[in-house]
Amino acid sequence: MTLKQWLAAQKMSDAEFARISGIGQRALIQKYRNGTLIPRADKLRLIRDATRGAVTADDFVDQRNGVSSNLPLLPPANVTTAPKARTKRPAPPPEPPAELPNPEADAPATRRRRKAA
Repeated sequence: MTLKQWLAAQKMSDAEFARISGIGQRALIQKYRNGTLIPRADKLRLIRDATRGAVTADDFVDQRNGVSSNLPLLPPANVTTAPKARTKRPAPPPEPPAELPNPEADAPATRRRRKAA
């Protein structure tokens, strides 16, 4: 619901809303109501609290973008969402090589040295 709709439903003037919301300036309420100015975060909280959540920050953005806040926002029927890409896990690090055999240590002790001539 826009601020303009809420004020009309409550039959409340800009000046009265400025007073009860704590914003204090009727001119700001008029700009917010007409959509010429989007309130800062602190003012949005005051408006949300004063309207008991009926007017939210989204309503101001929708009003600026020309979106009717009375309609639910649905994705277009012909749009399909792509499946999420799977992320590959990194390959585990290679195992360290096994200890290489030492041919001299494993050789049988049957070898004889040649005698020097």
